Amino acid sequence: MTHLADHPAPAGERSSAESLPEGASWRASLTVALVVAILAATVAWMSMAQSGLAKDFTLSWTAANHLLAGQDPYREMRPTGVYPFNVPFYYPLPAALLAAPFAPIPLPYAGIAFVFVSFGIAALALVRNSVPRVALLLGFPAVMAATLGQWSPLLLASTVVPAIQFVLPVKPTLGAATFVNRPSRLGVALSLAVLALCFLIEPGWLASWRSVVSGALTSYTPPVRWGHGAGIVLLAAFIWWRDPDARLLGVMAIAPQLPLFYDQLLIQAAARTRREVLVLVGASWVGGLTWAFQGSPNAGSAQAPTLVILLTIYLPALGVIAWRHLARRPRTDAITPS
Repeated sequence: MTHLADHPAPAGERSSAESLPEGASWRASLTVALVVAILAATVAWMSMAQSGLAKDFTLSWTAANHLLAGQDPYREMRPTGVYPFNVPFYYPLPAALLAAPFAPIPLPYAGIAFVFVSFGIAALALVRNSVPRVALLLGFPAVMAATLGQWSPLLLASTVVPAIQFVLPVKPTLGAATFVNRPSRLGVALSLAVLALCFLIEPGWLASWRSVVSGALTSYTPPVRWGHGAGIVLLAAFIWWRDPDARLLGVMAIAPQLPLFYDQLLIQAAARTRREVLVLVGASWVGGLTWAFQGSPNAGSAQAPTLVILLTIYLPALGVIAWRHLARRPRTDAITPS
């Protein structure tokens, strides 16, 4: 696969991806991917089956059905009741287009199928890249993504496989962070193809989306503003801008996002070694359980866990990246003979 930048970085700034543990064989990878997909689908079934809906994926599914019927989702989908119908269609039109294969499946089975497919793809990409990294799909952000039927597992997978970067337009701000982590001409081409198809189907969708999403900006805030401004420390990631994981963290720090853990699954792409995976996954469960014990375990909570996510998702990732670079600096304080 072709990258936009193929020149090697200086030795002191090389990405840790060069020393990743070896990925699994295809047979083992497919087995692991199937197991992870089944586990995630089980979580989705427990979350969606009794409600008869597909949680957050309900919006993309509904928009896909409107699109297939020749209707404008942004005009047809208005807030009409309780979650998930308490908001308009906030996603860009590519979310409806890419959800179209699931449109004929009744809710909630469409949501369960979407979770099965997205987690299966993510697990296969990660385990082929490095066996320990598949454990990222066992962290609290991944559980939230499975519970709510979110796109973040596919975004995580696209940091490994550029061919999956056709999903980047679904969440443009997170897509930008994904792209700087794994710049690819193939990803650019696929994303542009998806956008072109959307304009071909619904030429005025961009203006409609922008008018709808403008009302959601109060809920979507960048992490640099979290913790009463303490999140500004995350910009330190740009010190190691040659490291793709540092670039991902830095862009995520300034990208508006919903603080409900699932979008922050993308941050965990920074984990490269077995130890880093354990640190980030373990810290994520500390944050998730802390939030749950505070009485805010679902997407309808009015209490946004920005400080918890900052402390248990973002700062551990910044620490991992800083340690990765500082630990290998040559010592300069050694006493030399005169």
